[in-house]
Amino acid sequence: RRVLFRSATGWEYYFNFDPYDDADRMVDTDGDGHVNYCEYKWDTNPRDINSFPGQGQLCNPFEE
Repeated sequence: RRVLFRSATGWEYYFNFDPYDDADRMVDTDGDGHVNYCEYKWDTNPRDINSFPGQGQLCNPFEE
């Protein structure tokens, strides 16, 4: 099984995600319009609807 976000297992454990579940990457856990990968990339809280990437912080969840 592949780790969801390379080198992000600490982030995943901290926010109570399974680092071996690929489906977590594309889930918008808090409903703010940003998938978990983008929340990880921009160091925002994926469980807080008021914490999301700012304007101009682009994210393609299909990139590595």
